[in-house]
Amino acid sequence: MTDIDSSTTITTTDAVISTTIGDEMVLLNETTGEYQGLTGIGPSVWDLLDEPMPVSKILETIEDEYDNLPEDWEAEVTGFIEALHRVNLIEVVDTPAQ
Repeated sequence: MTDIDSSTTITTTDAVISTTIGDEMVLLNETTGEYQGLTGIGPSVWDLLDEPMPVSKILETIEDEYDNLPEDWEAEVTGFIEALHRVNLIEVVDTPAQ
């Protein structure tokens, strides 16, 4: 599996469908059967992935949109993105050469 860092560009996989139920967004990968419930800033992160976007831009956008983020918010959002990748709900579309 590809490592994800701030320069990694990610997007949703084609097999994922999503719906909102109350305050929660639910994602389902129709191919694998993997699903994830999103709350808090999770739906905002997901909405940003309609088009391929670098992780750094996602972090920048979240920082601009939310006040009073916890001290370790970047690590939490990055961990959330990695979790989505592990269950095949997002994919890496471009990783710049080092």
